[in-house]
Amino acid sequence: MISAGESSGTLDQALDRLAIQQEKEADLNSKIRGAMIYPLVVVVVMTVVVGFMVVKVLPQVEVMYQGMKNAKLPFITQMLLGLSHFIIDFGGLLY
Repeated sequence: MISAGESSGTLDQALDRLAIQQEKEADLNSKIRGAMIYPLVVVVVMTVVVGFMVVKVLPQVEVMYQGMKNAKLPFITQMLLGLSHFIIDFGGLLY
């Protein structure tokens, strides 16, 4: 663009266009970064909440179900309790 502006005698206009284009690109990049922060925060908060529930809440639910005689837990609940036990017992290895 610069060489074209030099040869045509409109270097100032070419540089103005180049500056405007770079400002637009910088603005777009800033908007994209801003738009990506919210989903990242949501995912982090969701992970923390699910982790808390798996480590703290599910073991208490298991104790409640153990007190009930002849109570058969649904398969999904058994899987979640197994995941909870795994994370509690081997969670340190994940880091």
